[in-house]
Amino acid sequence: MPELTNGRKFISKKNIIFFAVLILLSAAVWLFFIFSPSGGTADIEINGEPYKTVNLPALAAPEVLRIDSTLTGGIEITVTADNTGIAVTHSTCPDKTCMKTGKISKAGEAVICLPAKLSITIGGKSRADAVTY
Repeated sequence: MPELTNGRKFISKKNIIFFAVLILLSAAVWLFFIFSPSGGTADIEINGEPYKTVNLPALAAPEVLRIDSTLTGGIEITVTADNTGIAVTHSTCPDKTCMKTGKISKAGEAVICLPAKLSITIGGKSRADAVTY
C-alpha cells in the first residue's frame, strides 16, 4: 500500500470498512425507495375539505384538472394526473413550491400549496411513517 512520508498508511483497514458500510447503507436506502409501493389514489383537498379523489392506475389518458380560483383564494392551479402519478403543473402562487415538488406516485407522498390551502396526498399501503425531503 502507498505510504505517507510520516510512515502512516494512506488507506487503512478502518477506512476500507467505513466506506464499505457507507456504500451498503446507501444501496439499502436506494433499494427501499425503488421498491416502495406505488399509491392507488390521489386525494385532493382544498381548505381541509375533500375536493376530488383520482384513481391513478385506472387512468387511460392524462387528466388535467383546473381548480377554480375562487376556491383557492384567487390562485390559479392546474393539476395533471396520469397512471404514473400526479403533479401541480401550473400555479400562480408566489413561491411555486407545489410545482417544484414534481410528480408524486408513492403511497404517503404529498404536494402542499400553503397559499392556496391545497393538498394532494397519495393513498395506499406504505411501510414508512413519513416521507421527508
